[in-house]
Amino acid sequence: MSKTTDVISTGQDQRDAWSDVQSWIANASNAVEVCTPVAEYAQHVLTTLQVTPKSALGAVALHTGGILVDDGWVKILGSGCSSIEGDLLIWNGLGEQQISVGLKGTFVVGYDVVGGFFAINGGGITKAGLNHVFYHAPNTLEWEDCQKGYTDFLNWLFQGDLELFYEDVRWPTWRDMLHGLHPTQGFSFDPPLWEGLDIQDRLVRIANMQDIWQMQSSPGKP
Repeated sequence: MSKTTDVISTGQDQRDAWSDVQSWIANASNAVEVCTPVAEYAQHVLTTLQVTPKSALGAVALHTGGILVDDGWVKILGSGCSSIEGDLLIWNGLGEQQISVGLKGTFVVGYDVVGGFFAINGGGITKAGLNHVFYHAPNTLEWEDCQKGYTDFLNWLFQGDLELFYEDVRWPTWRDMLHGLHPTQGFSFDPPLWEGLDIQDRLVRIANMQDIWQMQSSPGKP
């Protein structure tokens, strides 16, 4: 597996990286579903981001509307589709529409249904770990360094132990509830995840993702 040191650069490989991504998906141990892109808009996304499909990020932007992992618990942003809220432009303030969650000095690449964000650190999180993917955890409201560039991040999502990663925010029936979600919906909790109780001691509700993000951006506010 090639290792990308700067995930928003053109890279050195002269071929489209999509064949590599397809290979990783074919060998995935977690459920992975690729959303079909709209070709003209996907090219627009690629051009606006000033990346090339020689990089994993560019390949995902051009060849996918996004990628659903673990039955849609995690949503990797691409050029947009009906199963994912927004796209790489909208999430990063580069499109006509915008999803604003107060993230600066980062490049958002995905999110999950409990309101966590995955973003490439462009210096806005910390001066250490530049170009690493960080996770904004909904149970701490803090950024956690995944210690991976975008390429290794994709591989981890496809093959990593997501049950272990999410063990503090999953409950026994999460998968059944997940199947009933609309793409604009996720899970909210009462009390909120950051209040420190065990997940079994919370009431789980289906809520609009925009409301979940807003609450986590301004915790404690009505």
